[in-house]
Amino acid sequence: MNNTQARARSLAAWLVRRAMHLGRLVRQPCEVCSNPKVIAHHNDYTQPLQVRWLCRTCHGQWHYVRVTDGLGFRLKSNS
Repeated sequence: MNNTQARARSLAAWLVRRAMHLGRLVRQPCEVCSNPKVIAHHNDYTQPLQVRWLCRTCHGQWHYVRVTDGLGFRLKSNS
């Protein structure tokens, strides 16, 4: 990750925290397994408030599937 990408990532994370603090963005359960403990995942740092709510496990699997298959997010829900 170069310096420009790192800045974009940092800014996107800050904007999400700020929007949550102001009530403009509300944390949702994990979109895969419904775990309430989630992090905001950015598919595109140029759209900082467009996030996917994923728990740490599903977030790690998203990156694993994306890197190994190149097919993107294709996890199945546990329910």
